[in-house]
Amino acid sequence: MELREWTPWIDAIDPRLGFYALGAAGVGLAVGHFLTEGATVGTVLEVVILFALAAATAYTGRELSGRELSERGAVDAFVYTCTFTASFLLLATAIVLIWHLDHGTAEETQFVIIFAGVLGSAVGGRATVSTVESREAYERNQELAKLLTVNQRVLRHNLRNEVTIVLGYLEDVEESAEVKLVRRHLDDLLETSQEARRISEIWEQDVVSEFDCAALFEERVAALRESYPHVRTSVDCPPDLTVEAHVGLPLAVDELLENAVVHNDAGVEITAAGRRTEDGVVLSVADTGGGIPADESGVLFSKEETALEHGNGLGLWLVYWTVHASDGELRFLERDGGGSVVELLLPEAS
Repeated sequence: MELREWTPWIDAIDPRLGFYALGAAGVGLAVGHFLTEGATVGTVLEVVILFALAAATAYTGRELSGRELSERGAVDAFVYTCTFTASFLLLATAIVLIWHLDHGTAEETQFVIIFAGVLGSAVGGRATVSTVESREAYERNQELAKLLTVNQRVLRHNLRNEVTIVLGYLEDVEESAEVKLVRRHLDDLLETSQEARRISEIWEQDVVSEFDCAALFEERVAALRESYPHVRTSVDCPPDLTVEAHVGLPLAVDELLENAVVHNDAGVEITAAGRRTEDGVVLSVADTGGGIPADESGVLFSKEETALEHGNGLGLWLVYWTVHASDGELRFLERDGGGSVVELLLPEAS
């Protein structure tokens, strides 16, 4: 049972005023300590310490409005801080009692207990606010991930089914230029749905495997030649080069190779290469085309997607998430003489 279920008055607490009250209590105790102990150097220093800790508690209340906390979370943070403070007070009291029992007396008893209480509110306030904030952020992310998973599965399923139905009806329609255009756009939508599925599988799978880079390139380039026999391709990779990467790496290589074909003219030349560096293994796909537009590659590294900065498809996102899941790095460079180079920096297999 949660604390608020048997103490419903907790929800009526204003957590900001609560932290201010704890800070004010600390100031009051510091003043009382000064008045009872006298204006000695030691007492003045003790009061300064108490004032600083009380100020830290009050500042926690002041910054609550700027933290990513719900109102309920802020109340929880204040309640936990009070619990923290009480624990410190009990601990200090226990220590003082032990001193009395063992030695018959205890010096600075008053300061020790006051210091423990004020310290508990200051440290507890900072710690519990951050803890509750992290907890709520985690819960939001969990709910968001669940929402996105459901949405993408339902949308992908419905999109694939509806597009397949429409394409089926188009089989019986005369192949005019307009019908061919519609079919091409529907095929693009279907391919986008399939790419979304592949990205989702990469995100959901956390499986790493070893890949022989030369064999991987030869296999994927051979598959590309079957689909695009007119494209000139080459592989430049030493035979002993292996990487440790996500199992989606072959799909990422396919995407880079095909991207170099479909976004360039018929005379494009593609080179798949691999080399060993101090930081790991670099796998690259270079082409002689017009290069990848900055808005296509830049969106992968921006914090958010805007109306003026967006990718046309999901292919590069598939590459990005594969490299990310491989604990690697993705780079976009310009090729000397024109064209683009996409580099995948991946860990070398041990």
